[in-house]
Amino acid sequence: MKKIFMAIMGIALAISCSKKDQWIPNDLGSGTPGGGSGTGGGGTGGGGTNGLVVARVQNAFGINFSGNWCGPCGANGIPALYSLYTTHGAKFHGMKIGLNDPFSIGEGSSMAGTYNVSGIPAFVAGANFLQSASAWTSAVNGIIATTPANVKAGVALRRTKVGDSIYVDTKVEFFQAAPAGNYSLAVYLVENNIAGVSQAGQSDPNFIHKMVFRGIASPIPTKPMVGNWGAELEASGTAIPQGRTYETRLPTWHPKV
Repeated sequence: MKKIFMAIMGIALAISCSKKDQWIPNDLGSGTPGGGSGTGGGGTGGGGTNGLVVARVQNAFGINFSGNWCGPCGANGIPALYSLYTTHGAKFHGMKIGLNDPFSIGEGSSMAGTYNVSGIPAFVAGANFLQSASAWTSAVNGIIATTPANVKAGVALRRTKVGDSIYVDTKVEFFQAAPAGNYSLAVYLVENNIAGVSQAGQSDPNFIHKMVFRGIASPIPTKPMVGNWGAELEASGTAIPQGRTYETRLPTWHPKV
């Protein structure tokens, strides 16, 4: 049976290596637990049951499988990642997963296995695997061009940082009914402004790494994890009616940075 995954991925949490309190570019939340507002994966914060309102806006989720040792990654993959963010801003939620380099972590390697990555650079747009930077760019552009009336679901995020821990409030809303499948929510952490690590294929000796995947938020205790797709919103094979919403606070999260 074909599994249906809704790509509700929150790439709204990014930290700067040099300034641990600088959250960029997509999370504007701040304050005490339950306070503040934020933007992320299809939604905008401010109001609602837990202070979040999901906007019917089409964003795009993208992965760049990469490696610091990989010349084509530095020459083609990473520039495509940065160009998409420059073009689309907060509408593009992208991250670079490092393989066999200092940025490698278990979750990233597992995700590469999920997509059967056999060579890098490689890319994901939404839930579609692509091997070329140009095809990836076109796919992301196409996703973002989707009209609001056709947006099926969205997610709003708000983070609260307490010491070295992070709380993440989420609200998912389905604007259209969804057929039986597997629907889950994943919140990923990416790190910006990592200096001192060379990148093959880049001529700049002081290259600064951005949008580096650093981990997945802790699972919701009452919901099973679906691999690296995050916590289930409903039991596998469940259809979701129009207007259904899901609100939760992810447990305390200690970033791997």
